[in-house]
Amino acid sequence: MSNPHPYSAQEEIGRSKSTRLSLVFARGNKVSPGFTLIELLVVIGIIAILASLVTPALSKAKEKGNRTGCCNNLRQIMMSTVLYADDNRDFLPYVNIRDLDTYASHQPGWLCDGYSNYDSCSGVTTGVIYPYLKSTNSFWCPQDSAPHWIYASDGTRMSRIQNCSSYAINALINANYYTDRPLYFNHKLADFRPSGICFWEVNENRSYTFWEGRDYPSNGETSRHNEGGEVASFDGHVEYWKESTFSTESISYPGRLNCNPDTLSGAASDSH
Repeated sequence: MSNPHPYSAQEEIGRSKSTRLSLVFARGNKVSPGFTLIELLVVIGIIAILASLVTPALSKAKEKGNRTGCCNNLRQIMMSTVLYADDNRDFLPYVNIRDLDTYASHQPGWLCDGYSNYDSCSGVTTGVIYPYLKSTNSFWCPQDSAPHWIYASDGTRMSRIQNCSSYAINALINANYYTDRPLYFNHKLADFRPSGICFWEVNENRSYTFWEGRDYPSNGETSRHNEGGEVASFDGHVEYWKESTFSTESISYPGRLNCNPDTLSGAASDSH
């Protein structure tokens, strides 16, 4: 009986293997259909979730950097003030009272020399602590970038009188402006408790807080840094206070903010 197949058994096995290999290669070279709509939406959802997790962390890191910048600035300003006192028989610098700075006989203060220097960032170079600090950037909060504005309670944006610094000195250092002492009378550093507050970042939401080089505790502090800001004490250390802490301390008589050594209450006068 003749063989119905023209190939031998060995040749048949070879042809079978070749056919299977061809099928494998054909499947391997088959073009992928790509993402389906559902798969694409899943990927987009995952990316959105990751972004929502990362963004707050980045914002928090940026804010921490800004706070650190403010902390360093106030520490340098306070230490420069202490060095000035060391060189001036322990007397603290004049606080820059706007009305007095318009007088021809005015004296240079911690911030600048006279009212004419209030409207310029370079005005601080005329102040008495600048020779110790030698940096205009140290007078500015990283978030208080030019042009510098203030905002009224209704959100109205206004230019401000004082464009030299984000920070102010405690007005109560020169509370004797309201007594019979000389207009430019300065207290000595030793007159204050080490924990008393000398500098803070000014409340950007009140128009009159950028009126001069000094500020009163009752005007509050900045809310830029997570509803709070840095304060510098007479002993040179800097700490972070929430607005609520600052507000509570501002009505403590005497207290760390109300630290006028000439009154029992620590305020400008005992009739506060």
